[in-house]
Amino acid sequence: MPPVRTPSDPRVAFVLKLSAALHSYGVATNRLEGAMNSILEKIGLEGQFFMMPTGLFASFGSPEEHRTSLLRMDAPQIDLGKMAELDSVASGVVSGDISVNEGSARIDHILAMPPVYHRALTTFCYGLGSGCAARFFNGGIYECVLAALIGLVVGFLAFRLGRNEDAAHVIVPVAACLAAALSLCASRLVEDLNVYTTTLASLVVLLPGFTLTTALIELATRHLVSGTARLMQVTLIFLEIGFGVALGGQLDRIIPHIHTHALAHPLPGWTLTLALLIAPFAFAVQFRAEPRDLGWILAVTMISYCGGLLGAHLLGPQLGVFFGSLFLGIGSNVYSRRTNRPGTVTLVPGIMQMVPGSIGFGSVSMMLQKEFVSGMEAGFEMVIVGIALVTGLLMANVIFPAQKKI
Repeated sequence: MPPVRTPSDPRVAFVLKLSAALHSYGVATNRLEGAMNSILEKIGLEGQFFMMPTGLFASFGSPEEHRTSLLRMDAPQIDLGKMAELDSVASGVVSGDISVNEGSARIDHILAMPPVYHRALTTFCYGLGSGCAARFFNGGIYECVLAALIGLVVGFLAFRLGRNEDAAHVIVPVAACLAAALSLCASRLVEDLNVYTTTLASLVVLLPGFTLTTALIELATRHLVSGTARLMQVTLIFLEIGFGVALGGQLDRIIPHIHTHALAHPLPGWTLTLALLIAPFAFAVQFRAEPRDLGWILAVTMISYCGGLLGAHLLGPQLGVFFGSLFLGIGSNVYSRRTNRPGTVTLVPGIMQMVPGSIGFGSVSMMLQKEFVSGMEAGFEMVIVGIALVTGLLMANVIFPAQKKI
């Protein structure tokens, strides 16, 4: 006689679907666990969530009668627009404005929605962000233009390889190899081109600065399993980028007279202001933030940059990141309270503009050149910058607490 199956609770189906969707769009473990446990309490379910970068456990019922679900997930792909829509659905279910069945149907609809921006625009913003990053790294006109062009190639390559599951695993080393090779080829034609700055800027979107920040936040908030796993992911990405750049760098054996450390011609100060205005939009499009949030993203990013300048003046460039991230966290919480949307929407582009991953790239590059002492110093500097950034974000939640968990 087959076992009798009891009907499943629609609330359980809803929270499982919601947690999986939020996880797939890049919500950090410390935020997601807190949000889901709060939702369980508000809709009258007893249970717990345990998140990892590639999966989640969800247990329902009292501890002695747990029903546990395990969901295996792919690596998150950040989509700020869909993340905000999912948060809206969760708020509607918690407030009772919509039923859990309707909430589940809305989640299915959100998951099926096409990207908010066309692929061509997203690819263009890869190049736009790389060009702005070259200016942040004190590059000249040659570095900015060529980094933008190579960034376009990297964006196109990421889309093409991303269609194939096996090819998607080699996007980082292949893109790094291609960026290094193209930068070296360009330096043969442009004598004053700084190859290092051009290569670094063209790969800025692939640098795991946001992942590093997330890992340190998770470790600081005692989510040790997830934080450690993300930290290993960051290490692997840096090694993949280093390998790709080293492989592409072998081109200098074929093409002679390459000036890899040429000094960039300085650009006027207004170009930095222009880059600061353009970069938030480029990163927002890459992470698929909705158009109505672009103004907030620009405002919060500019406020955090001014805070970083103040911190650099008071404490120095490394520890000054603390003030920048403090202003970024407070600004994101203000945005969340005023719009009733997740603070992550403005937080992610702001963190990208701080690019702590650029220091890690320098550390790996130095070690590949057998400059181990300088590489270790750069690696330690990256950790200090990362900790300062994380401390500022955590302190922001103490000074001006967020209204939402996400």
